[in-house]
Amino acid sequence: MAWLSLLGAVTCAVILAAWLAVVVTRRGSDGDGDDGGLGVRRSGPDPWPTDGGEPWWWPEFERDLRAYARAQERRRPHRTLRRP
Repeated sequence: MAWLSLLGAVTCAVILAAWLAVVVTRRGSDGDGDDGGLGVRRSGPDPWPTDGGEPWWWPEFERDLRAYARAQERRRPHRTLRRP
């Protein structure tokens, strides 16, 4: 029966080592200054212009934000539960 305990311990050690290897390789740096993270890297919107102007998407963003804020003001507030 001692060999069964040894086999169980070895199996757990192998599974733990494999799990650690997966975690370390997925979180490793790719050399671009980012220290890790999971998922697909996506670029954001164009950076702000250096001449001090607004980016091309700014007027549309402000319009959408105003429409969203108006819609939120018209919403009926949810009922909250009161504690006794």
